[in-house]
Amino acid sequence: MNEFIHKLVIPKNTKNDIFEDVNAVPKVIVRTYSGAVAILPCKIKVSKLWNKTVIWLQKTTFSYKPVQEDDGIITDYNLTIFNVRTVNAGDYRCVTDEQLGVIATLEVIDEEQYNVVKPATSKGPYPMKPVWLNSLLVMLSVWSDWSECSQCGAVGRRRRYGMCYVSRINEFITTNFKSNMTKSDGESSKLFKVYPDGIPCRSRILPPSIRNTPSVQERPNEIMLGLCRVRCKEAIVNIRSESGDIIESVNNTAGIYSLHQNAPSQPQLPARRIMYVEPGERVIIICHGTTLRDIPFTWRVDTHEVSPKYLWSASGDRIHLNARDHIIIKHVLYSDARVYSCWQDGVLCGVVKLRVNRSTKTTTRLRLRLLIFILILAIVLRLTLRLIRCRVRYLGIQV
Repeated sequence: MNEFIHKLVIPKNTKNDIFEDVNAVPKVIVRTYSGAVAILPCKIKVSKLWNKTVIWLQKTTFSYKPVQEDDGIITDYNLTIFNVRTVNAGDYRCVTDEQLGVIATLEVIDEEQYNVVKPATSKGPYPMKPVWLNSLLVMLSVWSDWSECSQCGAVGRRRRYGMCYVSRINEFITTNFKSNMTKSDGESSKLFKVYPDGIPCRSRILPPSIRNTPSVQERPNEIMLGLCRVRCKEAIVNIRSESGDIIESVNNTAGIYSLHQNAPSQPQLPARRIMYVEPGERVIIICHGTTLRDIPFTWRVDTHEVSPKYLWSASGDRIHLNARDHIIIKHVLYSDARVYSCWQDGVLCGVVKLRVNRSTKTTTRLRLRLLIFILILAIVLRLTLRLIRCRVRYLGIQV
């Protein structure tokens, strides 16, 4: 496969490594949180892709390899990675037998700070406004599309991510500004020509002179949460002939399909995990599965569905669901040892079994108590035997 890809793209380039192609301008950086949905753009003109096959490549240490459609990855025109993980980070590029797409760098973060905001139709808090760093650069939140609604036929939840980016304001620089530009300003200007969509605020690609400024370091990312209500899809699908007559009715929701329909895609296997923790620990329960849809998770504890409000109120603020759909347990109790399952639109995505073991201190204390009990029992037994022997001797003398 690598030889095929090599023959496919190398004749069109002067470089041996397509990820070092000097003509690969512009480039794109996609930065997102672990567990979100990452969409890497191809940016090859669609008009030239008619009947063409798009192949996505990922850069490795010494070479590059085709991206396989598995583990939550869909390689269509764009590359979509569901429930993205840190192992997915790296450089990607789409190719055809005639063209090369942009080099897309995926950065996956987990610990970076974020603020939870609401849309304009809500009471707030609202997203932060853009901040001009100078006459050339602006710092702003770059927003993803809204996710699907978490449920249909009732009020559900939806979410979108706003990542902090630094971007160039204009495509041109005025003569007055050119005369006042420093060497670092000139280098930054060239860099943002390569990355016209901007560079994440805390990306290593962003020059330290910009990245280390307090305003850039202190601006958090944002996650917007909103309410939604959508109609449920019709359970019965009518199959029509070319003339428009109904020839068959099937219930796709129940898993019944017509021979006239395309074969349904195979569902993803639920991800299963077992967590071993000790009492008092802070625990974060994460769903590692996906149904290949961008939709917030719904959690169940054992067989009972729980809402974010219920988790918070029933536990007295000890357990809550954060904006990334992680269950946060501030200090775990023995009663938290249950089965937690995550669902998307009624389809099981993953299962996490939480086991709360006795802590090391508790185990040591029990062992010490057991040892003391054994010592006391041994002493009592020894004294009892001595008393019995003395009694036997005494009775023997009397006889």
